[in-house]
Parts: sequence; C-alpha cells; structure tokens
Amino acid sequence: MAFTITVSTAGTVRRSVTTQRELGAQVTSTQATPERDGFVGALWTPTASSGPKPAVVVIGGSEGGLGSPLLSAVLASHGYPTLNIAYFRAPSLPGSLQAIPIEYFARAVDWLRRQPNVDPAKITVMGASRGSEAAMLVAEHYPDLVHSVVGLSPSNVSLCSFPGCAGPAWTFAGAPVPFTRTINQAQPTDASDAILPVANISGPVLLACGDADRIWTSCPYAPSPQSPPRRRPSRRRARSAQLPRRRARSGLRPLRTRQRSGQHPRPRSSSQPARRRRPLAQAAHLPRHRHHPIEPRRRSPPSPVSPQQAAPERFGEPAARS
Repeated sequence: MAFTITVSTAGTVRRSVTTQRELGAQVTSTQATPERDGFVGALWTPTASSGPKPAVVVIGGSEGGLGSPLLSAVLASHGYPTLNIAYFRAPSLPGSLQAIPIEYFARAVDWLRRQPNVDPAKITVMGASRGSEAAMLVAEHYPDLVHSVVGLSPSNVSLCSFPGCAGPAWTFAGAPVPFTRTINQAQPTDASDAILPVANISGPVLLACGDADRIWTSCPYAPSPQSPPRRRPSRRRARSAQLPRRRARSGLRPLRTRQRSGQHPRPRSSSQPARRRRPLAQAAHLPRHRHHPIEPRRRSPPSPVSPQQAAPERFGEPAARS
C-alpha cells in the first residue's frame, strides 16, 4: 500500500513524499452481508494460521462505511483475525448515525467468535472516534462476548446523532441510549447519564488520544471515563467499599480503595511505633478473608455481614434488526 503526503503553501507544492507499507504476511478478505450474516463487514484473516487466535473487531467513526482496510489488514498480517464493521452509509444500512442498535454490533461480535481459528474468549473491540462509543456500549451490555476494549481518539459520553444532532445515536433493547448534545464536554450538564460507564466493563480498556486532535478534545475525554457504574454493584463489592469506614470507627486508618486484595500497605518508617503496623497488616487481608478477626483497641468489631453472590448477568441473543 502506498501513501503520498504533500505539503503546499499558497497553492504551491513545497514537498511530496511517497511511503510504501508492506504487510507482514499474506492475508485474505471475506465479505459479510446483511442477508446472510445480519451485518455489513469484511473479515481479514492471515493465510497461514494454526490454532485459535485472539481476534479484533474494528468500528469506524462518523465517516461511515467500511472505511480504510489498512488497519484490519495490518492486524491480520500479524496473526490477528480482524473484522471491520460498517453501521451506516453502506448498502442496506442507514444513511446517518442515528438510532443504531447496539445489538447490531453484538451480532457481528458473536459471528466473529464462531469463525475458524478464532479464540472466542479473546475478542477485542476497537472503536475510533464515534466508534469508541459503540465499542464501550457493546462491552458494557455483552460482557460474555467482549474480552477487552480499545478506544482511539475516544469519547467518554454518548453523543447525539450525526449529522444534525436530531436524536440519539444509539439504542439498546429498543430504547434510546442517554445522550448529550454538548460537544467537547467530558462532564455534560444537559444529560449526566450520557457519560459512558466504563467501570461496568469487566475487561481491560485502553484509550489513546492526541493532544493536537482538531476534531474534538479526545485527550480530556480519554481519562474521564472513570465514572461510577450505572448498575448496582455486587454485595461483595459494596461490602468491601464500606470497610475503610468501619476501620476508621475502630481506630484504624482507612486503606486505599484501589489496593488489590492480598497486597500489604507500604510499611511505616522504623521511627514510628510498631503497634500501628500490625493492625494495618491484618486489615489489608479483609477484602480477601471476609471474616478475619480484628482486635480493636477501643470498641468491639462491627457485626459481620453475610456475603451473597451477585446475580450473574445473562447473555441474551442479539435482537434482529428491522
């Protein structure tokens, strides 16, 4: 594949450079159609492939269509089967980014999981620009399908339709996904529930942005998705979140809530009394050993809370799109 970059001023070409990019290995492309597969896409696979491999779903932005096959072909040449999806501005699809069902993307992900030489437990959904919204939403609603998410020049909110901003860009289960009409606002004031709850995504999330992005403020968007989840957390998580307050009432300093279970806190300096290190070391085991005994100095420990498992999420078959 060849790329030509030209720099000009006042209509005069100052410099022109042509770059040739070669694929790492031979790849093949297979087209997916709405009549046969339920979506529009192109699957790029390495010609020589042995055994199940992690796979990638690529969702483009507001340009619509299948977009450039370069990214999908390069990923496939490195051994990763890659499915490029179109969701508007393509045959048999809407002409604008408006009211696109999240079930449409779930259907494509499920199709990719059933392809030969694809590891169904390791599907990464990669969304660019407006496609990052769809990637995060499908990972939130279908955790059994998606292993991880990559957002390129991402948004942390669900924006309105494009072009025109006439309504929601996405729907789920027949209802509009909450959206905002405010652009370049990581914390929108017109619809706070439009913030995408990345905390609900069970797998890894990678967000990449550019400081010189002239389309929107992708870097202020990128770190902002650390928003609280919409759904109610499990009882086990809720109990762990209350432990710092209980330790404070028993005279112990609260630990950081982001500390992983089983890890000890940073030790105090040797000049401080040793009697404060032992209770903190015991408290560090609380998220892992729920009924670990503590000997408070002032008052008796609080009554233990019976742990209950949260109801597992059920995977529903993607609804057929009308």
